[in-house]
Amino acid sequence: MAVSDSKLRRLERKCATCGQIFWFEIGKGKTRKYCDKKCWPKPGPYTSPCSVDGCDKPIRSGKSIYCETHYYRIRRNGTLALRVVVGVWDNCQYCNAPTGGLKYCNSACAARHSRGNPLVRQCVVCAASFSPRSGHGPDRHICSDGCEALRARQQNREHYAKSMLTARGRERVRRAEYKRKATKLKAFVEDVSRDEVMARGKWKCHLCRTSIPKDAMWPDPLFGTVDHVLPLAVGGKHSYANCKPAHLRCNCVKGAKPVGQLGLV
Repeated sequence: MAVSDSKLRRLERKCATCGQIFWFEIGKGKTRKYCDKKCWPKPGPYTSPCSVDGCDKPIRSGKSIYCETHYYRIRRNGTLALRVVVGVWDNCQYCNAPTGGLKYCNSACAARHSRGNPLVRQCVVCAASFSPRSGHGPDRHICSDGCEALRARQQNREHYAKSMLTARGRERVRRAEYKRKATKLKAFVEDVSRDEVMARGKWKCHLCRTSIPKDAMWPDPLFGTVDHVLPLAVGGKHSYANCKPAHLRCNCVKGAKPVGQLGLV
């Protein structure tokens, strides 16, 4: 589409830096003032002084009227005047320790006081009053390492009890117990599932040759357990080849003895 001469003259621009004539097409952005990036004005260094009387510092930017110092005062104090806080304190305003004129004895007390952390807390385990060592982590609510260990044991017991409420959780806990015991004795070969062992043995105790009730729950004497034919204590391996189903009472009677010494088979 041809463009008339009158419209071309309206698109004609003159560079504000070098004075060179260039063409500007409408719809390609804002109205251009410079023919090339080389003609763009470079920021700084700014040498104009600050507008405040007695201040000889340069302005912050090209359109500023104050220096960085006076802009900081405006942001902090809301005015150009310097706000001077004069005070002498004998003790720390957080822990009441002697400071020799300072408001806080250290940066930790200053941070805790600004956050509103109380100086004395009550331990969630033993209910004793104590001063927290930090404002984050378990130190905020626990007075000592002993209470922290006690709380960890309580949480572990609660997690164990919650896991034993479902069949999937019970299977996961039992697998972990078998693996821990076998690893401790350096007898771990493969991850053995109790349900798989019971299915392979057709839910029949290999010691007394009677059936194992599927609905029996621990600590019922008829509860089905995984028994190592050759006990781990005497060199047996934790694998499907060495595991068979057994009643809880039969497994307890057998203990760490081989099957042949019991006369049950």
